[in-house]
Parts: sequence; structure tokens; C-alpha cells
Amino acid sequence: MDGSIELKSKVGVGTTVIVKIPFKIGTQDENSNLSDKSVSLDDYSVEGMRALVVEDNELNMEIARCILEESGMEVTCAADGKEAVEIFEKSEPDYFGVIYMDIMMPRLNGLDAARTIREMKRRDAMRVPIIAMSANAFAEDIINSRLAGMNVHLAKPLDAEKMIVALKQCMADNRDVKLHEDL
Repeated sequence: MDGSIELKSKVGVGTTVIVKIPFKIGTQDENSNLSDKSVSLDDYSVEGMRALVVEDNELNMEIARCILEESGMEVTCAADGKEAVEIFEKSEPDYFGVIYMDIMMPRLNGLDAARTIREMKRRDAMRVPIIAMSANAFAEDIINSRLAGMNVHLAKPLDAEKMIVALKQCMADNRDVKLHEDL
């Protein structure tokens, strides 16, 4: 990205990290007055939505399943990225409303599984929200999940409210993209 990283460290004092990334200042899109149609996350319901939960740890999978089912969602589980890709591929387009994906898994990790899903030649592959669930929540981990095509990166341990709020935010973002497409 043509940037730079500078580290300054003093023993017993601390470390300063300076990251410089050049970005151009954009202009406001004349169609960006979508905020006139103010919508709250409370306006979105997850009731009846189908979720694919991808998690190799049985306890974490059960926790995610319970959280989502208590919110009224129908949950399908996959034990790793390879199984998730197969389940998504065999499903009807728009069957799943969201995918909650662990990152570190055997056979196929979450980053590669997300990339594989995003590359599929079907209308929902680019649209379905993919939410990362990972014990690793450093900036680099979040960037890597976004680069793989994931919409949100949640840190474990899982938090019920954050899981649902992240999904509703993705739903709101998809609504905004749909409005831009219609304009």
C-alpha cells in the first residue's frame, strides 16, 4: 500500500508504533443522502434466518448454535472450512442469510473457505455476510479476515449481543448497497 511502519522503543519506557498509509481524500457522492431514510438496527430482524456456523471446536460450535437459535435463527453446522464450502455449494442460492466462520481450522481454514465462497459463480456468494469468529483479534488478523472477504471480525469468547449486532450491521450495509444499485 506504499506506506511505512516506524518503531521507536526505549527499555523500561515503552514502544511507539507509527503506521503511515497514503489515502486520497474522496469527494462525497451526490447519492450519499441515504441517511434521509434513517434506519435503526432495531428495524432488522434475524428471526427465521438461516445461519451456517463453521467451527472445529465442539463447545464453541454449541455456544454459537445456542446463541443464534435463541435469537430465532435456524442453524446448520460445519466442522471445518472444507465442509462449509461443500454445504454452501450444495445449498440453493440465498438459502443462508449469514455464515459465522472460525479462522483456524483443520483441512481448510476460515480465510481460505471465505475466499472460496466469494469466488463461487452464484448470485449470493458475494452478498452473504461472512462473520469471522477468532481468538486472534490483532489488527493484522482483522485485516486478513477482511482481505479474505469477511464482513466483520468478532473476537472470542463469543458474545451473544455482538454476534447479532454484527449481523444486523451487515444487513444494514447490504441494504445501503442495494439502494445504491437501484439509484
